[in-house]
Amino acid sequence: MRILTFDLEEWFHILDVDASRDINNWHSFEKRVEYNTEVLREVLNQYNIKATFFCLGWVAEKYPELIKKLHKDGHDIGSHGYYHQLVYKQSKEEFYDDLTKSLDVLENIIGNKVTMYRAPGFSINSESLWAFDTLMECGIKVDCSLRPSILAKEFEGFDPNNFNGIYYLNHKGQKLDLLYVNSLRFLNKELFLSGGGYFRLLPTEIFKRWTNNSQYFMTYFHPRDFDPDQRTLPGLSAMRRFKSYYGLASSLDKLKKVLGQFEFTSISNVLERQEIIEQKELTLKGSEELFTTLARAQA
Repeated sequence: MRILTFDLEEWFHILDVDASRDINNWHSFEKRVEYNTEVLREVLNQYNIKATFFCLGWVAEKYPELIKKLHKDGHDIGSHGYYHQLVYKQSKEEFYDDLTKSLDVLENIIGNKVTMYRAPGFSINSESLWAFDTLMECGIKVDCSLRPSILAKEFEGFDPNNFNGIYYLNHKGQKLDLLYVNSLRFLNKELFLSGGGYFRLLPTEIFKRWTNNSQYFMTYFHPRDFDPDQRTLPGLSAMRRFKSYYGLASSLDKLKKVLGQFEFTSISNVLERQEIIEQKELTLKGSEELFTTLARAQA
């Protein structure tokens, strides 16, 4: 099971960076997401691959025709929020406003209900599990926001090493599928090797080997990961600059090699193949009452 996903955002939407923190300053940056996404569209069409695009509402509002093209191509359109804000830094009201604003924009563009969501920076954590209430309230059926470490910490029954399928959560009579990105524990840190900077950093053969050896594999690329001509965002630390810009010149060729060797598809295509998917229900550690208490505590 290999799932191809992209977070559709601008090159300057790097989290927790002073240069792009102020939303009011975004107009001053060069816009590159439309061109970079068109390059990705061409590659996906070349290999006849469908993907899932988690689209920032701010970007979709500026480039509605781009979203329409992706939808017409058969790719999933999900929400990445509107303003690319970390969920655990928002109040419940702020999260609701940001989510619904993004959904309104996307649904008006494609003419369909949007039922998939990924939080910027995988930022639903132990302190923001209340976000599930809001997601379900807004009609979200698939969430890709959780790190494996959070799933293991907060939910009973999560074991990615002994399960080849998709987890789900039953809450208040609703079902929410939970798909996570692959990670690796190293020196007590959680490394996300299935996309972004690590994809550019690792040799192609290592990425291929890990892909081949994983029964479940989900990427999390961005258009900027394949743009060698983007400017360097000011104020980055040396390590952050290295992680954000290393390997850009060769990343598109690397992506083509991977797509040419492995079969990737979208989340919706995977979910439709019910006959080959095992699904396992997760239970929040504690109780249903704990879940409600967490939600109320952040209200």
